[in-house]
Amino acid sequence: MRSTAKIATSAAAVAMVAGGFSAAASAQEAQQTRAPQGVPATLDGESINLGESWKGADVCEVGSAGKVRCWDGAKATTAAQKAELAKKKKCETHNVCLYDGKNFKGRMLTFNDEYWHNLAKYGFSNKTSSVKNNQDGPGPFKDHAYLADGRNGKGKQVKFSQGEKSASLGKFNNKASSVHG
Repeated sequence: MRSTAKIATSAAAVAMVAGGFSAAASAQEAQQTRAPQGVPATLDGESINLGESWKGADVCEVGSAGKVRCWDGAKATTAAQKAELAKKKKCETHNVCLYDGKNFKGRMLTFNDEYWHNLAKYGFSNKTSSVKNNQDGPGPFKDHAYLADGRNGKGKQVKFSQGEKSASLGKFNNKASSVHG
């Protein structure tokens, strides 16, 4: 009888400790959901956190290695800098380009890889108003780009075929929380 009581007491103690870890993990997860970590980027040689501020950047490009580079049009003074910025603003081949203004105006965020990106990390959640899909290579998503109103592609999705562009997202305007493309 005593050994049964000891086993029951030990099992209850383990459950309480495990429950405590579970509660701590849930609290940490909830905090991360409330305050998403921003993505580091380079702007004029300076490191910035896109989740906090774009610091005047007009265009930010997310490279396939996760490296993010940004440009500030107001600081483009040489002909070479202006030409590079103009090239980026056209939405280069291989990229999905998101704009925070209709008709491909405003700040632009580009991606060129095939997985879901949560836009809050880039300071772009619920800000996309127009899209260009200039991807051109093979892949499991056949070079379609997707916007979703939830994190990690959850919720309602809008699909953009290869070469498709939309100057206005209509009812989906400023609702995208994640992008795939």
